[in-house]
Amino acid sequence: MLMTERLILRNLTEEDVFDLFEYSKDTDVGKNAGWKPHENIEESKQIIETVFLGQEDIFGIIQKESNKLMGTVGLIPDITRENEECRMIGYALGKAYWGKGYMTEAVSAVL
Repeated sequence: MLMTERLILRNLTEEDVFDLFEYSKDTDVGKNAGWKPHENIEESKQIIETVFLGQEDIFGIIQKESNKLMGTVGLIPDITRENEECRMIGYALGKAYWGKGYMTEAVSAVL
């Protein structure tokens, strides 16, 4: 777990499914993160199980003030590189939180 002034960065759990779905169904969020919007809660549940659970370098971004999952950030394999150790930053953030410096704060903590 990592902490910043306004955020808690922690591993996702199955209990995060409702917050994940809430921001992942937004067309703009998925488009900017490189995936299609989630169509239903079951899709978000499957994504948590297959993409997020057990990943030590991927974090849920929790707003301290509300204790709400507002996005994700992590170091993920960069398949465009020949070096298998190379990582890139992957992230998604709920649209309600855009333009407030949250992702800059989260990425700085991860790096």
